[in-house]
Amino acid sequence: MCMAFYETGFDTKAIDRHKGGSKDYGIFHINSGLWCKENSALSKAICDVACSDLLNPDLEDDITCAKKIVKGSAGMAAW
Repeated sequence: MCMAFYETGFDTKAIDRHKGGSKDYGIFHINSGLWCKENSALSKAICDVACSDLLNPDLEDDITCAKKIVKGSAGMAAW
């Protein structure tokens, strides 16, 4: 919960653009370069979820993806 507060202030519609072209989406700021599907061939979409689906108040897909990120080798350092 602390990470969501500090990343977005609990804003489910948050989008942050990076210089490299990727974006962070939703309450957990899930990155389009690795985790969610964007209209870009560069997106790996490891969570197999559309980035736009991370911008609604239904947090089920956001939580599922965040758990997958945390279980990865970088853990919480992924943020």
